[in-house]
Amino acid sequence: MIASKLAPTKSRLHAPSASDAQAGAVLIHSGLSAALINVDADMGSLDDPTAREQAAQTRRRLQDEGDGLLKRPRDRIIGEVPGSA
Repeated sequence: MIASKLAPTKSRLHAPSASDAQAGAVLIHSGLSAALINVDADMGSLDDPTAREQAAQTRRRLQDEGDGLLKRPRDRIIGEVPGSA
């Protein structure tokens, strides 16, 4: 899984660096979401119901992982950068 490859760090975040990291995470998440919109559109073209269900499950998993990864830096920034809450 993607999330298991990201190791948490103990360092404190600098506000400008933290906002840059959050902005990058949002951009990456937007790209994932856009790709998954195409998956949704194309899923109906799968004739095999089993393949369609597998694609749907994988799509949901990817969205859930992406949503969770997007939340992690935001939660860390709120917890560490003064005035970010």
